[in-house]
Amino acid sequence: MKNLAILIGVADYQHLNKLHPCSRDIDLISSILSTSSKYEDILLLNDSPKSNEAKDKISEFIRKHQDSEINEMFIYYTGHGARANNDFIYLFSDYHPQRQEQTSLRNSEFDSMIKSMKPTLTVKVVDACQAGTEYIKADSELQMIFEKSSTESFNKAYFLFSSSSAEYSTALPDFSVFTKSFAKSILSFDGKKIRFRDVMAYISDDQSVKKYQTPLFIQQADNTEIFLELTDELTDLIYSQIDIFENQNSDNKLLEDNVDQISEANNEILSPETLLINKIKEKSKHFCNEEEAQQVISSFGDKITETSWGTFINAVYSIDHKFENETLRLNSAKDLAKWIFKNDENYFTEIIYADEPYEVQKKVEYEESSAYASIFGRKRVEYQPVTQYRQVINSYRLTAPCPFQSIIFSLDPNEEILPWFKVYVTLIFSKSKLTLFYKYEIQKEINWSVRSVEEVNEWKTVHCNLKNIIEVENSANYILEDIIQLITQNIYNLIE
Repeated sequence: MKNLAILIGVADYQHLNKLHPCSRDIDLISSILSTSSKYEDILLLNDSPKSNEAKDKISEFIRKHQDSEINEMFIYYTGHGARANNDFIYLFSDYHPQRQEQTSLRNSEFDSMIKSMKPTLTVKVVDACQAGTEYIKADSELQMIFEKSSTESFNKAYFLFSSSSAEYSTALPDFSVFTKSFAKSILSFDGKKIRFRDVMAYISDDQSVKKYQTPLFIQQADNTEIFLELTDELTDLIYSQIDIFENQNSDNKLLEDNVDQISEANNEILSPETLLINKIKEKSKHFCNEEEAQQVISSFGDKITETSWGTFINAVYSIDHKFENETLRLNSAKDLAKWIFKNDENYFTEIIYADEPYEVQKKVEYEESSAYASIFGRKRVEYQPVTQYRQVINSYRLTAPCPFQSIIFSLDPNEEILPWFKVYVTLIFSKSKLTLFYKYEIQKEINWSVRSVEEVNEWKTVHCNLKNIIEVENSANYILEDIIQLITQNIYNLIE
């Protein structure tokens, strides 16, 4: 029986932000599988393929092996992904929202192709951010998509998804966080044979992964299935691939070494206290004081309001914006407040609660007035509804000074056929992290002069290092690009 693999890496996008680490991700995984000699045939698409090219090669690869007995089908994808109509889609380099079906591959379609081969075990590893953002309420939906995929399509399956709600900071300077952890997991076990369950366990415990995202694992297997057998050759390969980049990007490797590490600068042994002081100073470089934070947030506001909306949107809409210094008065602000409440980051926010009425049945006893009841002391019992109140999360507010809290864009159409749009961008921050929430909504036209906002879209979230002004300004570009694509797709669907 054959073991087969399909490896897809998409780093260079025409209409989305580029994901440079993805090219290194797929090269690393390809090297690992090739060195292991476990897989008889590997389809490697590592040059940011366009949709037609990728689909053709995947189809050809499956047809080639369709009459063979397949023990394991291993799939690794690194690149952008997105949700679409209760499905997950893999985005190729020419992806465009106006040609979504043509320029992407649905997870359900991919499953059908793989299922035709009848593999005993299917392993799918997806290191993809959902177009760089997380949806506020998307975790359970994404899990349901992949659970349905595993139970309905395959006999045995392991699905490893890089994040249940992917964050903007999904890549280190060398590899994607998840792929790097995946590779390091192979080196972490004393036993020569590494199970897929061992890989999942390592990634779950990896603090460098937890810092950025929460992986999602779906399994329908026995926990006994072997991924690879660790050899000296494989060990040397992984160390050589990862260590090259770790040494280049380490600002101060002494801080990560043992207490008795000798300082190269003065050839002196550093005391534990000195190491701790150095580590504090090093980590403090990523934190902002109040003045720095306000400057960075102001730069974000300037960047997102000065950036062009593109030729098409500018041609058919008049665009205006306003800054708000208070929490958005939207029903969905409760969703943001709940998200903040569950988050471990020390944001400068305060949760606001409200009294919510609810009814309970209260037992009430009445003395019976009959002669019989007076002798035997019987009472009549009834249950009556009683209104009580409980505290529920209602909203939130910022507790630190900020140049603004929200930006509202108004898109007023130049043609009567087009809808009116509102775009909302709001933020929260800690000393080291800036989190940006955004979404768009269509305004329902009551008449020619009166409109109301219908809240139907989910908030999406982008995270960035507050100290890194370039990353913050790139986030502004990314948010606007995403909103433009969403609105353009909405208009395209309307006109078509």
